[in-house]
Amino acid sequence: MPDVRIEDQFNWKLRQLSVELHSMISKPVWVILAIAPSVTVMACDGGAASPSGSSSTGGAGAGGSSMSGTVGSTTSTTSDPVELAGDADYAGTMVSDPTTIYWVTDSKVLAVPKLGGAVTTLASRQNYPVGLAVDDTDVYWTVGDFGAASVMRVPNGGGTPSTLVDGQSEAGVIAVDDVSVFWADGSTIQKLPKAGGSSVSIVSVSNVSSMHLKADRLYVATIDWTQQAAGGIFSCDLDGNDVLPIATAIDGTSRGCSALAVDDTHAYCTASKGTSPGVSTVISCPLDGSGPTEIAGIHSYCISAAIAVDSSTIFWSEDPSSVEAVCGVHSVSELGGQPADVFLYGMYAGMVIDESHLFVARNWPGGGSSVFRVPK
Repeated sequence: MPDVRIEDQFNWKLRQLSVELHSMISKPVWVILAIAPSVTVMACDGGAASPSGSSSTGGAGAGGSSMSGTVGSTTSTTSDPVELAGDADYAGTMVSDPTTIYWVTDSKVLAVPKLGGAVTTLASRQNYPVGLAVDDTDVYWTVGDFGAASVMRVPNGGGTPSTLVDGQSEAGVIAVDDVSVFWADGSTIQKLPKAGGSSVSIVSVSNVSSMHLKADRLYVATIDWTQQAAGGIFSCDLDGNDVLPIATAIDGTSRGCSALAVDDTHAYCTASKGTSPGVSTVISCPLDGSGPTEIAGIHSYCISAAIAVDSSTIFWSEDPSSVEAVCGVHSVSELGGQPADVFLYGMYAGMVIDESHLFVARNWPGGGSSVFRVPK
């Protein structure tokens, strides 16, 4: 793993200085971040197999959550971080298939080859896309306008976007399998055949932050930013039946999970504790509901944007909720131990991994974003 901390620290401080100078003549760019809560990364103890996130079952969500998983491998000729793409908008959720990275910005759905190349704009003039998923042929996303939200689709090689559903009260996280599309709409999870037809409500649940589809089950994470109720994780079959709690209350002050990854035996999630000054941890939970185990800590005042897991390691990205936060992208063994820094000093969003590389979106304080590829 290359050490990019010195260069990152220099670039971060330089951009902070730029923001400070900009704020003297314009409105501050940190005002939204300053009100965001802190987070905790969680996962269940024990060994783990390859996670979900294949090209036919991927999904990602709102609240900074992202599809995570191991999809294919990437062969490159450099061990250094490589910037694959840049955009004038802030970046959000990210997913991947074996050859391509897909991500949303404030107004677009974009794609770039894992090995680098031209960036493809799959959709533009979108009003803040939220959830994102991909299958063998298409890319799916939600546009979260309150009272006028929609579910969209476009061929993954480019083409004309089409609207699958509109007029939703809300539309957040999304996942797909071979025949259906699933998304969170306000207080329910909806299911729609890909071939067309009417959507049906399969689960009544509020505050859905992340959703995964694996082995004919839907894994759902919830979070309550108001701290009025504890969030958690549950699974159900693809018709919303056979509901199994995995973690109903992470700890006494938990607000639930903001990002979720699932493998054959465990669920891994980032969960906000709601404590001050914002103590955050990485935790692991068995799918049988036998309880969470703390794996590692996260920097204070950092919100986890995405989480991913391979056969031995947990990765997560962080977004700062305060100018004093030192956030980044980190990894830790599923068994615990000292976390390693992949990146530091940044505002990080969507993230995915494959067998050899990590791909992450990085937002810049002065505006705009970049997508990086870095060896694991």
